[in-house]
Amino acid sequence: MNFSKFFICKTVCFIVFFAAAPLASLRAQNLRPFSKARSITTEHFEFIFPDESEPTARFLAGRADAIYDRLSDFLGVKLSGRVPVSITPHTGEVNGYMNPVPYSHILLFDTPQFPDFANFENTVESLFIHELVHAICAGSKSPAMGFLQNIFGAWPNLLLFNAPWFMVEGAAVALESEKKFGRTNDPLVKGRLRQDVIENVFKTPFQAEGAWDLPPGGQVYYDYGGLFFAYLIRVYGAQKFRELWKDAGAVFHFSINKYNNGFYYIFKNIYNKKLTEVWDDFKNDIKLENEISTDIKIVYKSERKHSKIIGVVSKNENIYFIDSYAQRILVYNTLTQQTKTVVSLDESAYSIDISPDGKRLLVSNYIRWGANSGQLSQPAAVEYHVKSGLPTGRVFKDIYYARYFKDGILGIASSTHRTNIVYRPFSSKNEELLIKGPEGFIFGDISPIDENRFAFICIENGRREISIFDYGLKKARSFTFLQPRDELNAGSFWNYVRDLNFSEGKLLFQYENSEGMPKLGEIDLGEGGPSGAGTAFFYADEFSGGVHSPVKSGGRVFHKSAFSATDALSLYSASFAAVEEGVSAKTAFSAALSLKDWSAERNSLCALSPKAEPPMAFAGPSFKDFSKGDAAIQNWEPYHDIISMPFVNFTLEKINPFNLWVPLLYFNQESKTGFSGAGGFFYIADPLDSNIIFLEAYYDWDYNMAPVHLTWTNFSFGFPIYFYYDDYALALEYYAERISQTSLYAYFKFPILTNRLTFSFQPGLSVSHLYLSRYSENPVNVENVKSNSAYDWKENTKGYFLNIAFILSTMDAWSWEIFGNGFSQAFYLHTWLKKDLNPGLENVITVAAEPLPFIHISGVKQTLYASYWDNYLKNVQGDSIMASTNFKDASLNEYSMKIPQKMKWILGGQTEIKLFSFNIQKNITHLYFNRVYMTLAYRWAYWGGQLEGEYPQYLHSALLNLALKNTIIPAALVPLKIVPSVWASLKISALNGGIEESPLAFGFKFSYSY
Repeated sequence: MNFSKFFICKTVCFIVFFAAAPLASLRAQNLRPFSKARSITTEHFEFIFPDESEPTARFLAGRADAIYDRLSDFLGVKLSGRVPVSITPHTGEVNGYMNPVPYSHILLFDTPQFPDFANFENTVESLFIHELVHAICAGSKSPAMGFLQNIFGAWPNLLLFNAPWFMVEGAAVALESEKKFGRTNDPLVKGRLRQDVIENVFKTPFQAEGAWDLPPGGQVYYDYGGLFFAYLIRVYGAQKFRELWKDAGAVFHFSINKYNNGFYYIFKNIYNKKLTEVWDDFKNDIKLENEISTDIKIVYKSERKHSKIIGVVSKNENIYFIDSYAQRILVYNTLTQQTKTVVSLDESAYSIDISPDGKRLLVSNYIRWGANSGQLSQPAAVEYHVKSGLPTGRVFKDIYYARYFKDGILGIASSTHRTNIVYRPFSSKNEELLIKGPEGFIFGDISPIDENRFAFICIENGRREISIFDYGLKKARSFTFLQPRDELNAGSFWNYVRDLNFSEGKLLFQYENSEGMPKLGEIDLGEGGPSGAGTAFFYADEFSGGVHSPVKSGGRVFHKSAFSATDALSLYSASFAAVEEGVSAKTAFSAALSLKDWSAERNSLCALSPKAEPPMAFAGPSFKDFSKGDAAIQNWEPYHDIISMPFVNFTLEKINPFNLWVPLLYFNQESKTGFSGAGGFFYIADPLDSNIIFLEAYYDWDYNMAPVHLTWTNFSFGFPIYFYYDDYALALEYYAERISQTSLYAYFKFPILTNRLTFSFQPGLSVSHLYLSRYSENPVNVENVKSNSAYDWKENTKGYFLNIAFILSTMDAWSWEIFGNGFSQAFYLHTWLKKDLNPGLENVITVAAEPLPFIHISGVKQTLYASYWDNYLKNVQGDSIMASTNFKDASLNEYSMKIPQKMKWILGGQTEIKLFSFNIQKNITHLYFNRVYMTLAYRWAYWGGQLEGEYPQYLHSALLNLALKNTIIPAALVPLKIVPSVWASLKISALNGGIEESPLAFGFKFSYSY
């Protein structure tokens, strides 16, 4: 394909795609293989779900229209048609998304939420509200934009340019919290922003748009956006909020001044104040009036500058915890004050427990399979040896937050989004159901006390309490205050209790209220045990970073300090001797506790066998309001609009290619008019995002044919399958040729030993056909070549080739790092299986191995590559006639020397050292500067084969690279990271006259990512 056509058409498609699909999940394994779907239709929605999520679909369908009416009235936006809402129970991690392209559709993960997140009255309803707000807001448009969307689909939308990420997510977070629950009402979320105030790193609006690339990363959208829009609604009212969304979909304004452009211009016109001024007011509303201590004794901070600590437990003098960014479990010895790695794992680990004998660790994480590494995942607890860091071989699947208990484990099992507490003995495969969680209940933070009792957090309709379960009696009781005091109001102190942990005879936890940072809480069960009175201590000392995940070791309390961009393990430095009632002290409030029996209705949920489970109760309107009628709902007829094929889940209504399309001209460099046809780009997807099609189709009148480029990604088999088809014609110097190629690829990814080590297998098969014009045997004018249809041309070549890649990897690289951590070793094979017609075509075999890096030293990146060709190379960058290899970044790009023909193999490598990296995190109008860094590299290559003439077989050089990482946001929902860099190379091989080139070379590189 000629450059002009490729550059113009592809660029237009690229711009449209990235403008239209910022919320799209393009790699979506949302259902298990060959799952069948059914549906319920309401006035505004079509709920699509497999059998397991029938209760959830019924629950939401009974109230969805009322929720829509309320939110639509509040936002002042009406949607036309029904919104597809797909529900999947086949993944272990709770989430959801609204995808605006090619049409607005919602997907909800029917999976439990846990107490470490915010309080919700009903988690699945709040998730639905959050995503529905996105869908309704995306419908804000002017009449002109509405007219264009009726023709072209979702992409002509000014919100793509006007609604920054903190606005999009902020509106959804604010409205999910309208009933005094949710994130904007959670002191933990406010505490994260207050911590930024304490450290003087309160994020700017530009940073909250997506320019900030340090921890907590994308969480900034939700925290800042949610609290800011909740503040706007509270202070300025709902009417201005509606006007803001209305104008965001109808007004376009560009200014060279960042804070007078787009959204900021619209905001100023509606609120009569600059957004930056209101942002400062919001900051002052968030910050604490009382002084926060910064006198903190930190005992562990990551060598990688940023750490995310979770799952803290203690055993004797050792404290074990997960550093999620480092992807490992560490142990801190309180006696030696040394920290070392115990287990390497992936970032999905979120909870650990230590066995009573201190020899084994129980790690709760997710087994992620398929290529997308995230959406289709299974909860599991994996046991490891503390001494060796290797798995013991015991894996407990479908369980969350596992803890050692008796001769087995306790944990949370799920029934879709509802939670149960279960016990699994080591000696039996049978699972004992201890507490059955009905709709509106969430259990979490299980903490064994002894051989018969365990404590846990119970959330009922958003309200928290600490309970104790007696295994022998099969009943539960909750802590209550004997004589509640005003300052110990149960609604404010219990309601945000988190990180419950039984440690050295005490129940420790963090608690929060609206007035300060997370603080330390403690329950002394008393000598009489849980049947008698206990005492609760709520310590008032407040520290920068707060008190999270407290545990005891040697009588001292250690905890996580959550600073603005990193976590640390700290020693609690305040005195907390027990405070008697009535004693004046700043360190603690205390109150006597009793244990109150659960109600008879609640205790009826304890120790139920699966067969004795009560039926699910459904709230909301009756099903008679559904448009399909009562009979269709009760009989659960199959969803008639789904094609009955195992690898397709398209609804007939949704496979219309004109749901989203862009008209395009077909450019041909040889055409006198500059273009030789017309057609368009089409985006097709099903409501489950399990089939995604990108199609370019044109009519080319120069060659009287229909050029096509088709990409179809299918996720219905449990692994992605990629199908490609290209068919086009182009003119060469003396003749024209038509190229028709079909390719099929698959991608498999599996965890090995620990989830940190993964194995990927990527097989692919392609068929290529090459047709030459019938006049090619006697070269003629190109115009004569075009006189007949390209479909009539004679086939010249047909070939079949195989591509295979094997990748073994532990690589991770965070956005703030220059180099990654871990290793990756890959093997690539490209070979022709069969060739027909043209005997002059040689077989080509390409093999490449690329450890990247194969040795990890902090601040150093090691690369080694090797490749073998059955044909010959074109240059030292590793290009061959038929296939490109995979080591461009480490190849000798600075050398212009052509390698002679008949080269068979090349071996090369690079050692790159980080000299410095400085964070800038400032902007000049629309350009945001993240960081500047410099590296120094030594690179080399050696090759062999049938040499022609005298050529050096070994080249090496030193290279200095200076790079600047920036963020630009050309459209509000498209924050682009751009990295321009300049390099200077000393070509060592040219110093001794081995080659006739200047020993100095200079160059410029540019990369970007979304």
